[in-house]
Amino acid sequence: MKQVIIATIVFVLVTTGLWFYEDSIHPGPVRSTPKPSTRITYDPDSCATPTDGRVFVRLMNGQAFAFPAYDFIFFRGRPGWPDEEFADPSEPEGCPLHPIVSQGVVVTYRATAPLGSDAQVNTEWHPRVLQLISNPGGGGPVVIQDSDLKFFRRYCGEPSGNRRHGAEDEPATQRGVLVNVSPVLLDCRLKDPNLPDQSDWTSFLVARPGMHPEYEGRRYAVLCFGAFHPGGSRDCQSRYNIEGDLGVVIKFSDAVVPPEDMATFDLQIRAWIQSQRTPEYDVPAREPLE
Repeated sequence: MKQVIIATIVFVLVTTGLWFYEDSIHPGPVRSTPKPSTRITYDPDSCATPTDGRVFVRLMNGQAFAFPAYDFIFFRGRPGWPDEEFADPSEPEGCPLHPIVSQGVVVTYRATAPLGSDAQVNTEWHPRVLQLISNPGGGGPVVIQDSDLKFFRRYCGEPSGNRRHGAEDEPATQRGVLVNVSPVLLDCRLKDPNLPDQSDWTSFLVARPGMHPEYEGRRYAVLCFGAFHPGGSRDCQSRYNIEGDLGVVIKFSDAVVPPEDMATFDLQIRAWIQSQRTPEYDVPAREPLE
């Protein structure tokens, strides 16, 4: 049987020449390890329950997922308590009856069409980082989401659904330019005298009311940082809770996913996350030990 090293807790080396540290990905060879690493070795064929080549993961909110075992997976913030109450200790860690427990997991994304949608899946869209986070009782990604929504309101006013697609306004703040980039998203672009093209500016994109999935009334928001030079790509990120304590962090380039497609891309990611769920292995949420 072939054993597969699938993860480390803080730091991991992979054969692609990338190194991973916390939730950042940096190209280049690794010359030294900044922190000790802990590898989890897993063989899908060693499980008593069929795995279909997947590794099983349970977040701290009790929700279970299964990901392809031969994809790269990175765990972050593993809790300080064993999961023996809801696990079979005779099974290897990673099996359906003994999932790997973690606060967060960075996973390899595969394009998936939203359930019930006849839209064509765009396999060219992909995130630089896709991380699932669970922090029962904590703020999680919604803290950043609330901040993005606040800055949108500060510089461009309250998002509304009555602006014509393609139109742009000059808000009273004189700081932001509001652009309708798609039927779903409004783009608040912050003026930058060093960048003549406003598509290079830092911007906050927010969904019109009722046009995109929301949780607890928070609208979908994306922050794109200004380009380093005219015509350069921008690093973008979106953080939100899908439900309860299940949060997601998505980082990508607007050269890969342009603003007019970001809402559709997000629907594909939500569909992919849902397709990895294994609710039959869910358990009650647990708090980490101090």
